[in-house]
Amino acid sequence: MNELLTKGIGHTEFKDSPVGKIPVGWEVKELVQVGRCIRGLTYSPDNVVENGLLVLRSSNVQDGRLLFEDNVYVDLKVGDEYLSKNGDILICVRNGSRRLLGKSATITSNCPKSTHGAFMTVFRGELNFYVKHLMKSEMFFRQVSIDIGATINSINNSNLLQFRFSFPSLPEQQKIASILTSVDEVIEKTQSQINKLQDLKKGTMNELLTKGIGHTEFKDSPVGKIPVGWDIVELGSLCGFTQGVQIPLSDTLRKETDGYIRYLYINDFSSDKKLRFVRNEYSEKIVTTKDLVMANTGHTAGSVFRGKHGVLSNNAFKISVNEKIIPEYLYYYLTTDDYWIQIGRLFNSAGQPHVGHGNIAKLNFLCPSIYEQSEVVNILFSIEQNIEEKQRKLEQTQSLKKSLMQDLLTGKVRVTVH
Repeated sequence: MNELLTKGIGHTEFKDSPVGKIPVGWEVKELVQVGRCIRGLTYSPDNVVENGLLVLRSSNVQDGRLLFEDNVYVDLKVGDEYLSKNGDILICVRNGSRRLLGKSATITSNCPKSTHGAFMTVFRGELNFYVKHLMKSEMFFRQVSIDIGATINSINNSNLLQFRFSFPSLPEQQKIASILTSVDEVIEKTQSQINKLQDLKKGTMNELLTKGIGHTEFKDSPVGKIPVGWDIVELGSLCGFTQGVQIPLSDTLRKETDGYIRYLYINDFSSDKKLRFVRNEYSEKIVTTKDLVMANTGHTAGSVFRGKHGVLSNNAFKISVNEKIIPEYLYYYLTTDDYWIQIGRLFNSAGQPHVGHGNIAKLNFLCPSIYEQSEVVNILFSIEQNIEEKQRKLEQTQSLKKSLMQDLLTGKVRVTVH
């Protein structure tokens, strides 16, 4: 996309410009020449109501789309100028997190009546169908990084209007925008399919792990009706628990070295950005990629993880199972609503969440036969495979879009404009 927005489509002749080489026939413009910024609304907690005018904030912008979750409504009269219009580009210009600065989404006709908050700005112009793609390009974020400076997490509106980009003729803008929009639609459709499959997985999982497969006879139990043939047992009768080990930071290394092994904090199960290694002297504390690990304390307390190999840190414990339970089945169970209802009773709202493997051992577990566990695992695994396939397609399409931006926004690849 960056290529398309800087070199256009099929151009062979280029000229020097303030933003580098651009195709002959293109011209460099500041954003102020093609639109204007409308500052966001400032309001007080006293203005917040249950139903009123929707205020769009940074939390409403996700992956280039508008989401209407965690909404805030106010009881204020707002002039027509400050009401959201179809085609407006909503931009995050101030936030505690730099990663959100410059993130944008286009307001569409299905957006409820709304305005935008003080940490947001709206860019409004006749060429927004093209500018919205510019604002998702690397060129835009390079200028954002220059504008915000070293310490202040905000984008100056006047500086934003001085951002410079190269613009092709109107017909070429329309063609480029059409191509990139069609790719965006594929991305959005694929993401929607993933979301639906994830909802299906959650619903199926909660159903199968509490009612099983094809049961018609149920019996009373301390946790409600369960299939005849199922048992309710404490997890401690099926599992063993091994607490991780506390190792001083000074005894760890940042680089892998002979005789050392990965040291795993809970955050390491979702990221490999901060690697730590310790001496390979803690064989009883090692977890494999197939082992289940539970966070003991903090905002992830009670969450289960897997997929890493190394020595486990003290803020987590390993869960080992006996022959009556399949590890994958237990993994799914430890993500169900029924499990989290039980876990919620352990948390003290006045302090930091903490579970402790002694408490986990006492939790009720609905235990079907190994055969039925296996059948449930196969069904859920099939849904997961479908999700992973869609996720790969999404990543491929996102990569394609990035390449198209690089080609089209620079004029490297040519499109036919009639």
